[in-house]
Amino acid sequence: MCVIGSYWERYSNKRPRFISRGDLIPEAKGWFELVRRSILPATNNSEVNIAQATIVHCLIKGGGINVHEIIAEGIQDSAEKNDPGARLWYLSTILRCITYVAPAQRQRRPQIRKRTSQEEPQQEDPHQEEYQQEEYYDPTNINLNHIQRAIEDLGRSYMEGQEQQLHVQSQRMDRQEELLSNWMNQQREWQKQQMKQQQEHYSQLTQAINQVTERQECQDKRLQELNQRQLSQMKAFNEFSMLNEGWQLHREEFSINTQAKLTYVAGHMHNLHPIIPIYEAVRKDLIEQEEGKVK
Repeated sequence: MCVIGSYWERYSNKRPRFISRGDLIPEAKGWFELVRRSILPATNNSEVNIAQATIVHCLIKGGGINVHEIIAEGIQDSAEKNDPGARLWYLSTILRCITYVAPAQRQRRPQIRKRTSQEEPQQEDPHQEEYQQEEYYDPTNINLNHIQRAIEDLGRSYMEGQEQQLHVQSQRMDRQEELLSNWMNQQREWQKQQMKQQQEHYSQLTQAINQVTERQECQDKRLQELNQRQLSQMKAFNEFSMLNEGWQLHREEFSINTQAKLTYVAGHMHNLHPIIPIYEAVRKDLIEQEEGKVK
């Protein structure tokens, strides 16, 4: 009657309350529409209560249903509610039931007639009385055996559905455990690969840092050597500058002394020997000679 994996909505005491209409199989949905439209009213068309589910199950299994008794109970419940807004459901169905039952009830109703004085009372046969009782048995009474069998079938189908549901849930749990195990294994492999890659990256990074450190140390050594060389060059340059300055001073002093000596010699050569002319006279003669060459 229900699809696999469907659940009953329950009360707080775990008693079944209703099942959703969407959880019924197509055949059960059709019978539910018939029951809802002709026998048991339903304020919520998407919910199937216990009574409606029992009738639908009996219809599917081929059991007997006392429609007259169900309608009579509905009329009695409506009358006992003492609600001015209450209304009677499915008047057309009630009318058809009354039309169908009334002739049969009139036929089964016993004929009462007066006995004449000539007729002697006859002792009734107990078998005949039992036969009459069986003949006048009212079939409109509730067939409890059918209802009990329907309830048992409903409970059996419910238990089968529960077993199927448990089986499906166990398969689902096994599948989930398998997927979880595969996922955990994949995560472990991925973590191992990540750790391996991180270790390789760390080793490469450490090696690169060591190389950079070595290069930095080499550069520091080169810088120290360059600084020392620059200091030595600066020292040598300073020494050379001092020597050059001293040499320049000595050269200037030598030039000055030499010029003074030459001036003194040129000015006093005629005093050494009278033949030696004066420097001014010699210079004048040289100028005249040059001018004569030019002319």
